[in-house]
Amino acid sequence: MRKYHPMELLKLLYGYVGAPYPILSLIIVMILTAVGVGGIWWLIGREYAKENPVVVESPFQASIMATFRSDRREVGSGFWMGYLTGDNYIISPANVALSLRITNRQAHPVMLAGIAIESQTSDENWVKLIRLSTFGRDIYRIANDNFSSASLLQLDLLDQLLFNRSVEPHIPITGFVLLEYPEVPTDATFLNQFRATITGIDGAEFAIELEKTATVEPSDALQASMIKLIETRDLSQARRKVYSE
Repeated sequence: MRKYHPMELLKLLYGYVGAPYPILSLIIVMILTAVGVGGIWWLIGREYAKENPVVVESPFQASIMATFRSDRREVGSGFWMGYLTGDNYIISPANVALSLRITNRQAHPVMLAGIAIESQTSDENWVKLIRLSTFGRDIYRIANDNFSSASLLQLDLLDQLLFNRSVEPHIPITGFVLLEYPEVPTDATFLNQFRATITGIDGAEFAIELEKTATVEPSDALQASMIKLIETRDLSQARRKVYSE
Protein backbone atom coordinates (compact mmCIF):
# COMPACT_ATOMS: atom_id res chain seq x y z
CA MET A 1 0.00 0.00 0.00
CA ARG A 2 1.41 3.36 -1.07
CA LYS A 3 2.12 5.90 1.66
CA TYR A 4 1.33 9.51 0.84
CA HIS A 5 3.28 12.48 2.14
CA PRO A 6 0.98 15.02 3.84
CA MET A 7 1.77 17.57 1.13
CA GLU A 8 0.77 15.10 -1.56
CA LEU A 9 -2.55 14.49 0.18
CA LEU A 10 -3.18 18.23 0.33
CA LYS A 11 -2.34 18.57 -3.35
CA LEU A 12 -4.70 15.72 -4.16
CA LEU A 13 -7.46 17.36 -2.13
CA TYR A 14 -6.82 20.70 -3.85
CA GLY A 15 -7.08 18.99 -7.22
CA TYR A 16 -10.58 17.78 -6.38
CA VAL A 17 -11.86 20.85 -4.58
CA GLY A 18 -9.55 23.80 -4.93
CA ALA A 19 -8.81 23.73 -8.62
CA PRO A 20 -12.46 23.79 -9.76
CA TYR A 21 -13.45 26.40 -7.15
CA PRO A 22 -10.30 28.31 -6.16
CA ILE A 23 -11.97 31.38 -4.60
CA LEU A 24 -14.78 29.54 -2.83
CA SER A 25 -12.44 26.87 -1.46
CA LEU A 26 -10.04 29.55 -0.21
CA ILE A 27 -12.86 31.28 1.66
CA ILE A 28 -14.03 28.00 3.21
CA VAL A 29 -10.48 27.09 4.31
CA MET A 30 -9.99 30.54 5.85
CA ILE A 31 -13.28 30.25 7.78
CA LEU A 32 -12.46 26.76 9.05
CA THR A 33 -8.97 27.85 10.07
CA ALA A 34 -10.32 30.90 11.91
CA VAL A 35 -12.91 28.81 13.73
CA GLY A 36 -10.36 26.16 14.71
CA VAL A 37 -7.70 28.60 15.89
CA GLY A 38 -10.31 30.76 17.63
CA GLY A 39 -11.71 27.75 19.47
CA ILE A 40 -8.26 26.75 20.67
CA TRP A 41 -7.56 30.31 21.79
CA TRP A 42 -10.88 30.42 23.68
CA LEU A 43 -10.05 27.17 25.50
CA ILE A 44 -6.64 28.53 26.46
CA GLY A 45 -8.28 31.70 27.81
CA ARG A 46 -10.79 29.72 29.86
CA GLU A 47 -8.06 27.61 31.44
CA TYR A 48 -6.03 30.73 32.18
CA ALA A 49 -9.04 32.37 33.87
CA LYS A 50 -9.49 29.31 36.09
CA GLU A 51 -5.85 29.44 37.19
CA ASN A 52 -5.75 33.23 37.51
CA PRO A 53 -9.15 34.44 38.77
CA VAL A 54 -9.77 38.16 38.75
CA VAL A 55 -10.21 39.45 42.30
CA VAL A 56 -12.70 42.32 42.42
CA GLU A 57 -12.45 44.40 45.56
CA SER A 58 -15.73 44.81 47.40
CA PRO A 59 -16.97 48.40 47.58
CA PHE A 60 -17.42 47.93 51.35
CA GLN A 61 -15.28 46.66 54.17
CA ALA A 62 -16.80 45.36 57.40
CA SER A 63 -15.09 44.36 60.63
CA ILE A 64 -16.34 43.01 63.95
CA MET A 65 -15.02 45.17 66.75
CA ALA A 66 -16.71 43.30 69.62
CA THR A 67 -18.78 40.15 70.01
CA PHE A 68 -21.24 39.17 72.74
CA ARG A 69 -22.96 35.89 71.96
CA SER A 70 -24.40 32.58 73.03
CA ASP A 71 -24.29 29.41 70.97
CA ARG A 72 -27.99 28.51 70.96
CA ARG A 73 -31.39 30.14 70.68
CA GLU A 74 -32.43 29.32 74.25
CA VAL A 75 -29.52 31.26 75.77
CA GLY A 76 -29.07 35.03 75.58
CA SER A 77 -25.96 37.16 75.29
CA GLY A 78 -26.84 39.37 78.26
CA PHE A 79 -28.19 42.09 75.97
CA TRP A 80 -31.93 42.77 76.03
CA MET A 81 -34.18 45.21 74.18
CA GLY A 82 -37.12 46.92 75.88
CA TYR A 83 -40.20 48.45 74.21
CA LEU A 84 -43.84 49.24 74.79
CA THR A 85 -46.60 47.20 73.16
CA GLY A 86 -49.93 48.66 74.17
CA ASP A 87 -49.83 48.88 77.95
CA ASN A 88 -47.16 46.19 78.30
CA TYR A 89 -43.45 46.80 78.58
CA ILE A 90 -41.72 43.97 76.72
CA ILE A 91 -38.11 42.87 76.99
CA SER A 92 -36.62 40.59 74.34
CA PRO A 93 -33.24 38.85 74.53
CA ALA A 94 -30.55 39.15 71.88
CA ASN A 95 -28.57 35.99 71.23
CA VAL A 96 -25.84 38.06 69.60
CA ALA A 97 -24.67 41.65 69.94
CA LEU A 98 -22.06 42.66 67.37
CA SER A 99 -20.21 45.93 67.14
CA LEU A 100 -19.66 46.36 63.38
CA ARG A 101 -17.41 48.84 61.66
CA ILE A 102 -18.39 49.53 58.04
CA THR A 103 -16.25 51.48 55.57
CA ASN A 104 -17.33 52.70 52.15
CA ARG A 105 -14.36 52.12 49.82
CA GLN A 106 -15.96 53.94 46.92
CA ALA A 107 -15.17 57.49 45.89
CA HIS A 108 -18.72 58.73 46.45
CA PRO A 109 -21.26 58.62 49.33
CA VAL A 110 -23.81 55.80 49.32
CA MET A 111 -26.98 55.04 51.24
CA LEU A 112 -27.62 51.54 52.49
CA ALA A 113 -30.99 49.79 52.46
CA GLY A 114 -30.01 46.98 54.82
CA ILE A 115 -27.41 44.69 56.32
CA ALA A 116 -28.08 40.97 56.75
CA ILE A 117 -25.93 38.86 59.06
CA GLU A 118 -25.42 35.12 58.80
CA SER A 119 -23.82 32.75 61.30
CA GLN A 120 -22.27 29.38 60.63
CA THR A 121 -23.60 26.40 62.56
CA SER A 122 -21.85 23.32 63.86
CA ASP A 123 -23.27 21.29 60.95
CA GLU A 124 -21.46 23.65 58.55
CA ASN A 125 -24.55 25.51 57.32
CA TRP A 126 -24.89 29.28 57.10
CA VAL A 127 -28.08 30.63 58.68
CA LYS A 128 -29.46 34.15 58.34
CA LEU A 129 -30.00 35.74 61.75
CA ILE A 130 -33.00 37.85 62.75
CA ARG A 131 -32.24 41.55 63.20
CA LEU A 132 -33.84 43.25 66.19
CA SER A 133 -35.10 46.68 65.14
CA THR A 134 -33.67 49.11 67.70
CA PHE A 135 -35.48 52.29 66.64
CA GLY A 136 -37.00 53.94 69.72
CA ARG A 137 -36.05 50.97 71.91
CA ASP A 138 -34.22 50.72 75.21
CA ILE A 139 -31.11 48.54 75.35
CA TYR A 140 -30.14 46.75 78.57
CA ARG A 141 -27.38 44.57 79.90
CA ILE A 142 -28.76 42.02 82.36
CA ALA A 143 -26.25 39.82 84.17
CA ASN A 144 -27.20 36.35 85.42
CA ASP A 145 -30.92 36.98 84.72
CA ASN A 146 -31.03 39.54 87.53
CA PHE A 147 -33.99 41.46 86.08
CA SER A 148 -34.40 43.60 89.19
CA SER A 149 -31.05 45.22 88.43
CA ALA A 150 -30.99 45.81 84.67
CA SER A 151 -28.42 48.25 83.30
CA LEU A 152 -29.91 50.73 80.83
CA LEU A 153 -27.22 51.40 78.23
CA GLN A 154 -26.17 54.18 75.92
CA LEU A 155 -24.43 52.82 72.84
CA ASP A 156 -24.17 53.53 69.16
CA LEU A 157 -26.69 51.45 67.23
CA LEU A 158 -26.10 50.79 63.54
CA ASP A 159 -29.82 51.03 62.74
CA GLN A 160 -29.89 54.62 63.90
CA LEU A 161 -26.48 55.60 62.52
CA LEU A 162 -27.45 54.52 59.00
CA PHE A 163 -31.04 55.78 59.00
CA ASN A 164 -31.55 58.35 56.23
CA ARG A 165 -27.82 58.94 56.10
CA SER A 166 -25.16 58.40 53.46
CA VAL A 167 -21.99 56.52 54.25
CA GLU A 168 -19.16 58.85 53.31
CA PRO A 169 -16.10 57.52 51.46
CA HIS A 170 -13.39 56.02 53.67
CA ILE A 171 -14.96 57.25 56.93
CA PRO A 172 -15.84 54.21 59.10
CA ILE A 173 -19.18 53.95 60.87
CA THR A 174 -19.23 51.78 64.00
CA GLY A 175 -22.35 50.61 65.78
CA PHE A 176 -24.04 47.65 67.42
CA VAL A 177 -26.52 45.28 65.82
CA LEU A 178 -28.67 42.99 67.96
CA LEU A 179 -29.52 39.59 66.55
CA GLU A 180 -31.68 36.60 67.33
CA TYR A 181 -31.01 33.02 66.31
CA PRO A 182 -33.81 31.45 64.27
CA GLU A 183 -35.00 27.96 65.04
CA VAL A 184 -32.92 25.33 63.30
CA PRO A 185 -34.26 21.83 62.54
CA THR A 186 -31.29 20.02 64.07
CA ASP A 187 -29.38 20.05 67.34
CA ALA A 188 -26.74 22.23 65.72
CA THR A 189 -25.23 25.09 67.68
CA PHE A 190 -24.17 28.47 66.33
CA LEU A 191 -20.46 29.20 65.92
CA ASN A 192 -18.53 32.42 66.32
CA GLN A 193 -18.32 32.81 62.55
CA PHE A 194 -20.25 35.55 60.80
CA ARG A 195 -20.64 37.04 57.35
CA ALA A 196 -22.73 39.91 56.02
CA THR A 197 -24.62 41.00 52.93
CA ILE A 198 -24.88 44.76 52.43
CA THR A 199 -27.71 46.05 50.22
CA GLY A 200 -27.64 49.49 48.64
CA ILE A 201 -30.74 51.58 47.99
CA ASP A 202 -30.43 50.58 44.31
CA GLY A 203 -30.93 46.94 45.29
CA ALA A 204 -27.33 45.88 44.61
CA GLU A 205 -26.09 43.27 47.10
CA PHE A 206 -22.51 42.79 48.26
CA ALA A 207 -21.34 39.76 50.23
CA ILE A 208 -18.81 40.87 52.85
CA GLU A 209 -16.37 38.79 54.84
CA LEU A 210 -16.42 40.08 58.40
CA GLU A 211 -12.84 40.64 59.50
CA LYS A 212 -11.24 40.48 62.94
CA THR A 213 -13.96 38.34 64.49
CA ALA A 214 -13.54 38.39 68.27
CA THR A 215 -13.37 34.97 69.90
CA VAL A 216 -14.14 36.27 73.39
CA GLU A 217 -15.95 39.21 74.87
CA PRO A 218 -13.92 42.44 74.66
CA SER A 219 -11.89 43.66 77.60
CA ASP A 220 -13.42 45.82 80.32
CA ALA A 221 -11.59 48.86 78.96
CA LEU A 222 -12.96 48.32 75.46
CA GLN A 223 -16.45 47.74 76.80
CA ALA A 224 -16.25 50.96 78.79
CA SER A 225 -15.32 52.91 75.65
CA MET A 226 -18.21 51.45 73.63
CA ILE A 227 -20.98 51.07 76.21
CA LYS A 228 -22.12 53.68 78.73
CA LEU A 229 -24.33 52.95 81.74
CA ILE A 230 -27.20 55.41 82.12
CA GLU A 231 -29.02 53.96 85.11
CA THR A 232 -30.24 50.77 86.73
CA ARG A 233 -33.89 49.72 86.37
CA ASP A 234 -36.09 47.06 87.89
CA LEU A 235 -37.49 44.96 85.04
CA SER A 236 -38.71 42.07 87.15
CA GLN A 237 -42.32 42.91 86.21
CA ALA A 238 -41.63 43.35 82.50
CA ARG A 239 -43.02 40.77 80.12
CA ARG A 240 -40.31 38.60 78.54
CA LYS A 241 -40.85 37.66 74.92
CA VAL A 242 -38.73 36.38 72.07
CA TYR A 243 -38.66 39.21 69.52
CA SER A 244 -39.70 37.16 66.48
CA GLU A 245 -42.60 35.38 68.19
